[in-house]
Amino acid sequence: MSYVNRHLIHQINQSARLIAKKANEQL
Repeated sequence: MSYVNRHLIHQINQSARLIAKKANEQL
């Protein structure tokens, strides 16, 4: 896997984690 792909996946994972965290706080 290229460095760019790994970087993009890391960013997407971070965003997903943030969204899940905010959703949990609102429940």
